[in-house]
This record gives sequence, structure tokens and C-alpha cells, in this order.
Amino acid sequence: MSENKPVSDSFKEEVMPILKWYPLLYFILLILIAGIGFFYIANIDISFTNKFIQTEYIAPKQAEEIPKQTGSVMPGIDVMKVGFSDDASLAKGKELFKNTCAACHGDLGNGDGPGGAALNPKPRNFHAKEGWKNGRKLSDIFKTLEEGIPNSGMISYNFMPLEDRFALLHYVRSLEKDFPETTKDELTQLDQMYSLKQGRKTPNTIPVDLAIKKLIAENPNAKK
Repeated sequence: MSENKPVSDSFKEEVMPILKWYPLLYFILLILIAGIGFFYIANIDISFTNKFIQTEYIAPKQAEEIPKQTGSVMPGIDVMKVGFSDDASLAKGKELFKNTCAACHGDLGNGDGPGGAALNPKPRNFHAKEGWKNGRKLSDIFKTLEEGIPNSGMISYNFMPLEDRFALLHYVRSLEKDFPETTKDELTQLDQMYSLKQGRKTPNTIPVDLAIKKLIAENPNAKK
């Protein structure tokens, strides 16, 4: 008969060889954990940014520059004749709006044109009653066309013929039915303020970039 060993002796013979490797296994496990942690930290930026869709940065567009214009003599107008709208002036104003204003103000004057998407402040929504810088009367809007609005994308349109400007104003004011009514007194004051009956000489205008190039060409030794 084979000799039966006590349980304690049998346990020692089977388990002890395994236990003597435990410190080495523990050490290997620590190395693996440390390696995984180091790899994660080294690549955390990549792991984080890959969770988001990469988008291309598009620089905001600037407002269009004043176009190149040759100086001329702008004829005066009879403000009492052009100051009130009719079918002809509205039709002309609609065409001017399409070619001059719609790019920023939108085809319907809602201020949503593609050219004004990056402008701050946003182009005027002609259907809104609030926030008009100079007011909503015809004379107020004429002032905006004459002088522009500083620190915005709205340039001066004082190079545009006076009759065209009034046609444009009439069309803009036709987009809503609650613009303040135009009076003869208002037109008289507007005429006096800007001397609309008198002809005026418009100077040559060129874009800023072209002006800078000309200055550099004329002064080659000047600092850029």
C-alpha cells in the first residue's frame, strides 16, 4: 500500500513552487500597468482631439471696399419731386437694391445675405423696427447712405447719384408698411442739410489696397 501523506505536506508540495514565483509575477504586472499608463498619458491629446470633428478655420470676411470711381459732377435734384415714391422709383430702387444691397442685406432685406454672414454688427434687417442707428425716417436713412456707419460694414454711398439714392430709399421703405410718413418739412430740412439742389463734385475713389501700393511706389524709401 502507498503511504498517504498528510494534507498539509501535499499542499506544500503543490502550492509552494507556484508561490515562489509570485513576487516575479507581481513585478511583471506592475511593469505592464505602468507601461499602459505611460502610453495613455503620452497620447492623451490625440485621444481627446480625435473625439471631435476637425473643422477648417475660416477667417471673417471684411466688408467690401469702396469701389474704384472716377470723379464727376453729380447733378442736383428737386427733392420735392424725388422725395415721394411712385411706381417708377420703386422699380428702379428694387433693381438698385438687388445689385447693391442684397449681398449683405439679403434678397428680401432680412439682413441674411451671404456677404454679411461674418460681419459684426450684422447687416440691417429692414423688417425690424428696433436698433436703427440713425432712425427710420427717409431723411435718417439718407444720412446713413450719405455718411455710412462707422465701425460697421456699412460704407458711405455718397458716390451714388442722388436720384438713385432716393429710389433705393423708397424701395427699402416699401419692404414694411409702418415706416414714418415723409413730410415736405422733412424734405426741406434734408435739402438744406445736404444742399441737394446744388450739384456736387465727387472725388476719385480707389480701394485701400490700391492706395497703399501707390504710396509705396511714390515713396520707395518709406518704411512699409
